[in-house]
Amino acid sequence: MTKDGRVVVSHDGNLLRQTGHNVNIGDTTYEELPQYKQSLEVTFFPGHMSSGTDHRIPLLEEVFQRFPNKPINVEVKEDNDELIRKVSELVKRYQRTERTIWAATSDRVMKKCRKENPDMPFMFTPRRGVVLLLLYYTGLLPFVDVPESVVETYMPSIINRLVYLWVLNQDSDFRRALDCGVTGIMTDYPSKLHTFLQEYEGQQRTRGAEAQNAVSDSDQQRTHL
Repeated sequence: MTKDGRVVVSHDGNLLRQTGHNVNIGDTTYEELPQYKQSLEVTFFPGHMSSGTDHRIPLLEEVFQRFPNKPINVEVKEDNDELIRKVSELVKRYQRTERTIWAATSDRVMKKCRKENPDMPFMFTPRRGVVLLLLYYTGLLPFVDVPESVVETYMPSIINRLVYLWVLNQDSDFRRALDCGVTGIMTDYPSKLHTFLQEYEGQQRTRGAEAQNAVSDSDQQRTHL
C-alpha cells in the first residue's frame, strides 16, 4: 500500500529490482511511484525476459475492473490492518467475494485476513501446508477439519481442495499439470497459457469425439454378431 493509502499490485515491497529505483512502496505516493523497467527477468524462469507496453504499477482496483469474472488470489505481504481492510472493501465493492482468495505466508496475517472477511476463501500458509502433508502421510487427514479452500502446490485431488500449480512457464509443464487434473495454473506468461489452453481444449474435444465414435462402432459390431 502506498503512502497515500492506494492498494497496488506488486511482487516486491521495494522497487529496486522492478524499476531500478531504491524506493519502498509504503514510503511513496501512488503518483510518485516509478514505472517498471522496459524489460524484467522472469522471477521463476531465470535467463528469460519479459516486456510490455504499459509500465505502470497497477492498482488492485484496476485489476478487479479489468478481470471481473476471473478468480484472483491476493497475497497480503504486510502485517497492516488498514491494507487488509481496504482489500476486503474492494472485494465487497466489486462483488467478488467468492472469486477472490486470501493468501499470506504469515499465520498472523492470515488470521487477520480471515477475521476481516471470513466469507472469502483462503489458501494454506506455508506452516499449514506442512501440517497438511503430515496429516496426509500419517493417514489422519480424513479425520481432521481443513478450513482452507485452496492449495497452491501439487496435492492429490482426493483431499477435495482446489489445486493450483505455481509457477509453470512451458507448454510441456502446462500439459503435464492439466493431464494430472489440476484446478488451475499460475504462470509468468498468461497469454502463452491462454493460447495453450485453447489448443489443449480443442485436442480434448477431438479425443472425446473419437472415443465416442469408437464406442458406437463397437456397439454396432456387437449388434451384428
